Amino acid sequence: MNRVAAVSILVLLLACTALAVRPEPLPHGTRLDPHLDFREDESALLTLKFSVPISHLVFRREDGLYRANLRLAATLRDRETKVERQVVFREKILRESYEAVRNPDLRFESEYEIELSAGKFDVEVLIYGRGPYLPWRETFPLNLPLPGSRGYFLQGPHFEPTGVKPITPPFGFNDPWSIPPRRSLFLDGFARHLKVHAELKVWEPSDSLEAILMLEQRDGRMVHYERRMLSGHAGTRQISFKLPLEDLSMGPHQLRLSVLREGESQEVNGRLEVGLGPPAFGRDWNQTLDLLSYLADADELELMESAEEGRRRGVYLEFWERRDSDRGEGNPAMESFFQDLDYVGRNFGTSWVPGWRSDRGRVYLEYGAPSQVDQINEDASFRAREIWSYANGLVFVFEDRHGQGDYELVERWSQ
Repeated sequence: MNRVAAVSILVLLLACTALAVRPEPLPHGTRLDPHLDFREDESALLTLKFSVPISHLVFRREDGLYRANLRLAATLRDRETKVERQVVFREKILRESYEAVRNPDLRFESEYEIELSAGKFDVEVLIYGRGPYLPWRETFPLNLPLPGSRGYFLQGPHFEPTGVKPITPPFGFNDPWSIPPRRSLFLDGFARHLKVHAELKVWEPSDSLEAILMLEQRDGRMVHYERRMLSGHAGTRQISFKLPLEDLSMGPHQLRLSVLREGESQEVNGRLEVGLGPPAFGRDWNQTLDLLSYLADADELELMESAEEGRRRGVYLEFWERRDSDRGEGNPAMESFFQDLDYVGRNFGTSWVPGWRSDRGRVYLEYGAPSQVDQINEDASFRAREIWSYANGLVFVFEDRHGQGDYELVERWSQ
């Protein structure tokens, strides 16, 4: 092998490695729920319950069938010893027709088990269903108590909305908290109830246990607080709380659920992202109109601004119906727009400005993804620039003047 060929192969391997370390969050409708069970021999079993729409996977035709290769690579890092353990699961998913592959109602579901010993772990799961270098990523903390110290164990939370099927996909408000990354939940204006569940396993009976649920908004305002006494007898039980949808404004919420017993405390955390909850058509109506202002013309905005509260949900749906060209199932225009909102929320937001209000977010929502992005970094001043170029000749220049990821629009021209 000559030197040029060797260098080419090395560059290719480095490029593949770079791609492989850029996983994305789980897409909408995909879940990876961990569940911990304790055995009589005092060992533990971690079960990963995985569910994904078939249409999210990449299928290739082989021997008259359509096949997708699915791989889950789980890494468990012990926080104290720094020792890592890796477990890989592989699946071959077969479908008989292309129509089945694209059917949005079909799902693949499976469970994967990992035996564990006591310890405090950070778990990372990379899921490869679109090819070897396009993984999805889910992470969560896992605290497994020693056999002799198991008074009780709390795991969760799990959200359960009830109502009709959501009409909008999730979109990302910037989350200012460092929260153990459980899957967040998106609510729209048609959910009737929302419950949060956790599982409590008690080995040593006591007179009583106390559960405390706290839900905070981005600004730190407590929107829900509830204390509840629980039976202290041994066994496994589900803890369930009903959350007040009418009190949840648009944006991220932090949820903390604690169980207390005789000086001992355990806590689990979760994140709740509220989109078009009931307040979106009430006190948050102006914020809802801000989201739509990128698409709506002046007459549409005037109509929605003047709508009485009882009519707001109707004019909102009419707005999207006018943009539904085929009148079929779903609304592609709506889905595309909220996917863009999700993208700018995750990529352009800061702790003080949500992505859709940032300069880059506004340009992205109005003009779409740029054809080319050039980045210029000035190490001496910590300044950074992004130059967005569009196929129609428009050019936007953004500058991060303080090195904090807050890019401001400083120039705009047309070539």
